[in-house]
Amino acid sequence: MSIAKYSIENKKVIHFFLVVLLVAGIQSFFNLGKQEDAPFTIKQVIITTEYPGATQWEVEELVTEVIEKELQNVGYLKQIKSESRRGLSQIDVEIVPNYDPDQLQQKWDEIRRRVRDAEINLPEGAGPININDNFGDVLGMYYALKAEEGVDPSILRDYAIYIQKNLKPLKGVAKVVLYGEQNPVIDVEISQTKLANLGVSPNDVFKTIERHNKIVQGGTFNSGRTSLKVDATNSFSSIEDIQDLIIKGKNGQQFRLKDIASVKQGFQDPADVLMRVSGKPAIGIAVSNEAGLNIVETGEKVDAKLDELKATIPVGLELVGLYHEDQVAQEANMDFIDNLVMSVVIVVLILMFAMGVRPSLLIGSSLVFAIVTTLVFMEQIGLTLNRTTLAAIIIAMGMLVDNAIVVADNAINTMKKGEKKKDALIKGASIPQWGLFGATFIAIFSFLPLAMATDDTAETIQPLFYVLSISLLLSWVFALTQTVVYGDFILKEPKETGDPYDNVFFKSFKRLIEKLIQHRWLSLGGVVLVFTGFVMWGNTVKQSFFPFVSKPLFKVDYWLPADTPIDFTYEDSKKLENFLLAQEEVEKVSITVGSTPPRYYLASVSWSSTRNLASFLVEVKDPSMSNEVMERAQQFAQDSLPHAISVFQLFKAAPTPKADIEACFTGPDPEVLRALAEEAKERIAHVQTAKNIRDNWREKTPIWKPIYSEEKGRRLGVTKEHIATATRMLREGVQVGEYRERDKRMPILVKEISRKNYDNSNLGTMPVFSDEGKMVTLDQIVDDYEYKYEEDWIWRYNRQRMIAVQCDVVLGYESPEVENEIVPLIEAMELPEGYTLFWDGLKRYQQQSNEAISAPLPVAAVLMLGVLIILFKGFRKPLAIIAILPLIWVGIILGMKVFGQTIGFMAILGLLGLVGMVIKNAIVLVEQIEIEMENGLNEYDALIMAALSRTIPVSMAAATTILGMAPIITDPLFGGMAAAIMGGLFAATIATLVVLPIFYAIFFNLKKA
Repeated sequence: MSIAKYSIENKKVIHFFLVVLLVAGIQSFFNLGKQEDAPFTIKQVIITTEYPGATQWEVEELVTEVIEKELQNVGYLKQIKSESRRGLSQIDVEIVPNYDPDQLQQKWDEIRRRVRDAEINLPEGAGPININDNFGDVLGMYYALKAEEGVDPSILRDYAIYIQKNLKPLKGVAKVVLYGEQNPVIDVEISQTKLANLGVSPNDVFKTIERHNKIVQGGTFNSGRTSLKVDATNSFSSIEDIQDLIIKGKNGQQFRLKDIASVKQGFQDPADVLMRVSGKPAIGIAVSNEAGLNIVETGEKVDAKLDELKATIPVGLELVGLYHEDQVAQEANMDFIDNLVMSVVIVVLILMFAMGVRPSLLIGSSLVFAIVTTLVFMEQIGLTLNRTTLAAIIIAMGMLVDNAIVVADNAINTMKKGEKKKDALIKGASIPQWGLFGATFIAIFSFLPLAMATDDTAETIQPLFYVLSISLLLSWVFALTQTVVYGDFILKEPKETGDPYDNVFFKSFKRLIEKLIQHRWLSLGGVVLVFTGFVMWGNTVKQSFFPFVSKPLFKVDYWLPADTPIDFTYEDSKKLENFLLAQEEVEKVSITVGSTPPRYYLASVSWSSTRNLASFLVEVKDPSMSNEVMERAQQFAQDSLPHAISVFQLFKAAPTPKADIEACFTGPDPEVLRALAEEAKERIAHVQTAKNIRDNWREKTPIWKPIYSEEKGRRLGVTKEHIATATRMLREGVQVGEYRERDKRMPILVKEISRKNYDNSNLGTMPVFSDEGKMVTLDQIVDDYEYKYEEDWIWRYNRQRMIAVQCDVVLGYESPEVENEIVPLIEAMELPEGYTLFWDGLKRYQQQSNEAISAPLPVAAVLMLGVLIILFKGFRKPLAIIAILPLIWVGIILGMKVFGQTIGFMAILGLLGLVGMVIKNAIVLVEQIEIEMENGLNEYDALIMAALSRTIPVSMAAATTILGMAPIITDPLFGGMAAAIMGGLFAATIATLVVLPIFYAIFFNLKKA
C-alpha cells in the first residue's frame, strides 16, 4: 500500500498526528534554548605558572620548556603557543578539532596529568601551575557597578560582591565573575631612614609581624569526664592589633608599630586590572548561562533580581548593562517570527499567483507543519534557537514546499485530464514519491560537509545541516500524507478538462525548446560563451572570509609601549575615552585596563595580564552608527595619539585572531628573529591597505641591573636577597603575612613611605639593610650598574621561538585582497638556514575552514552520485544532470553583484547547498521523462513533454526558495549565502528547464521524428 493511499483512507489517524505535532511544535518554540549565536567549542586550555624574580629567559628555559616538552607527548595536540615574561609563563594549548565537546573534559584531565608530571621538574620557587580549561566559557550577561568620584573603593567592591552572592543562586545562572575589583591589602608604610636612626631594621618589623600572626594548634587538657581545648592562636583580629605590635630595636628600645609606621587598609598598588565606565571607576559583573538552558528566561530572572537589588545600592553607585546576550537572543527570536511570517506570506503569494488560491493554501499548510515539527525534533536533539538555526529555517522555507508543489501540481494536472480527485491525489504523490525521496536526500547530502567539518569556524554553522536535514525529510513525509489529506477537501475538481499545456505560454516555450535542441551545438556554444563571460566578470567580485555582525557596538584595543605602567595606561586611555564620550551617537564607553574583559561574546580575542593594554567596548545608539563613529575615532587616534596602536574591531560570529594578517617567523636566535620582523614590517609599510603594523614581541623594555659584589656584600653582611627586598619596598611592598577578616584574606605589605616620590635617577642611594639591621646604600655593595634594553615577551610556537609580524586591514577592504599584496612581499624574503615562515591570522583561519569543508566533499559527491545512479539505473542521465552544475556559478556572480555581497565562507556554503537544490529540481524533470515514456511517448516527445510539465513545479520551487530568502538578504552573517543561493538558483532554474533538455538530447542523440 502506498503512503498516500493509506493517508487518504485513514484521515482521522493523520489528523490526530497533525494536531499533536502542531501543539508540540508551538510548545517546543517556547521550550527551546535561546542563544545569540550557535555555540562553537574553543578547544584550548591555558597553563599559567609564576616564577617570581626570574628573567624571561629563565622562565622560558626552566618553566615553559619543561612543561612544553611534557605536553608534546600528548598525541592529539594541534599546536602549542607560549609566552614567557619576567616571572610568568603562559602556555596556550590547542587540541585537534575532531573531538566533541563532551569528550573534552577527558582530554583536559589527560593534559592535567602530563602537566603535574612536569611540575616536579620545575625549579624551586616556580609554581604552582594553574590550568584553566574554562577559557572558552561565555559570560554573555555583562554589567558594571560604577561609582561616582569620591566613593570609597571598598564600598564599590563590597556591593559588587553583594550582587554576585545574590545572583549566583538563581536558576539558570552557571557562574558570576567580578572583573576589575581592587584587592584589599594592609599597608605598613615605614621610613627606612627613620628606622635606621632608631636602631630598627625593616627585618625587625618583618619578623615581629610574622611571629604574631600564626594559627597554631594549642592542644587539649583532659580532666575526668571533660576536656578543655586550648586556643593558642596569635592571629590579628583588627588593624589595631597590628598597630599595637611592639618592635624591639638593636639597642633594646621598644616602640609600638603605630609610632614608627603608618598602618592602614588600602588596595594593591599597582593594581593588576582596572575598569572604568563612561569616566567612572567600576567593577564588571559577568554572568554565564547554564549550557542548554534558555538564556532569555535566565536573563529575565537576572534582571528581576538586579531591579530588586537596586533599591539597596547606596547613592553614588549605579548598575549599568554593558552587553546582553539574552536581549540579543530575544530580539533574534522576535525577528525570526517576523521573517517567518514574511517568508510564508511571500511563498503563499507566489504560489497563489502561479497556481491559484486553493493550491497555494494547501502547499502553505504543508510548510507550516514542516516548520513546527522541525522545532519538535530540534528540542529533542538538543539544538537551540540561535542565529544559525533561525537562518536555516528561513533558508529551508522555499525548499520545504518543493515536494508539496510537485504532488499538488501532479494532482491538478491529472484532474484536468479527467481523473477523480482522490485518484489524482494518490497518483500525484505515489508516482514521484521515490524520485522525490532520492532528490530530498541529495539536497541533504549537499549540506553534509557542514556536519562532517571539524574546524571551529565550520562548527558555528553545523546546526544548519541538522535543521535543513530534519525539515527536508519532514517535507517529504508531509507531501505524501498531509498534502494528500488536506488536498482532498481544499482542492476542487476542474469544471473543464483537457490538455493543461494548450495555451500561448506553453506553446511558445515548446517552440523555444525544440529550436534550441534542433540547433544544439550552436546552443551549447552560447551556453559556454555566457559561462565564460560570467567567470571573467566574477574576477571583479571581492572576496572575504567571515562577515561582520551588525551590532550597536565596537571594540578598541589601545596598546601603549611595552614598558608602560598600568597607572599611566589608565590615565592615557582617558584621551580616547573623552573623545568617544563627546560623540553624540555614543551611549557609553567601558574600559578595562591591564587585560581584556571577561568573554562576554564567544568570538572574542582574550589577552593575558598586560599592563600596557586598555580594552574599550563602545556602545552607540544604533548599529548603523558603528562604522561612522569608529572611522572618526580611528582618525582621532591616528592624529592625536600616535604613541599608541589603536586596533578598532567590529564583531564577528566566527573565531577571531589577534590580528587580521600575521606572518610568523620561527628560529633559535632572538636577534635574527627581530631583524626578520623589522624587514617584514618595512615591506608591509608600503601596502596602503594595511594598518597597525606591529609584532607580538612589542618593544624592548629598559632593564637596570646592579652588578652585585660578592666581596663587598660578604664584608657588609648584605646578599642579593637583601637588594631584592629593598627594591620591592620601593614599589609593591614586601609581603610578611595575611590579615584575615571573616572570609577575606588581605596580604600585609611593608612599604617605603616615600616610594612614590623617590628619585629614580639616584637609585644608588637606596637603603639596604642586612639581617643584623645595619643600613648601607646600594652603591656600597655593587661594582657597577648595567642599563640596557631587552625583550619583554618571548613567544614560542611548538617549542620554537616565534615572532609574528601583524597588521590589520583598512576599513572598506577585505583581508584576501590585502593578503594578495602582502604575501608575495613577505615570501620573497630570504630566510637564514634554520628559520621558517608560516601564516597565521585570518589567512590560516580561512585555509583551515576551507580544508575542513573540502575534506568531506568526496563523501558527499559519492553519495549524491550513488543516489542518482540508483534512481536512473545508469550513468548517462546522472551525467546530463551533473553537466548543468557549473552554470550555478553564473547565478552566484549575478547574485553577488546585484546584492553587493562578497564571496566568502558563507557564500561557499551557499554553493554547496545549491548543488543539492539544482540536482533535486533536475531529478524531477528527468524522472518525468521516464513517466512520459511509460505513458507511450517516444523519448524525444517525452523530453519535450517533461520540460513543459515540470515548468510550473521547478519554477515555483525555485521562486519560493529565492523570494523566501528575501528577509535574510540583509543579514550580515547569512546575506552572502542568501545572495549566492538566490542568484545561483535563478540561473540554475533556467539551466534546468532550458539547458538540461539540450544536454539530454546530446547525451542520448535525440531528434524530432
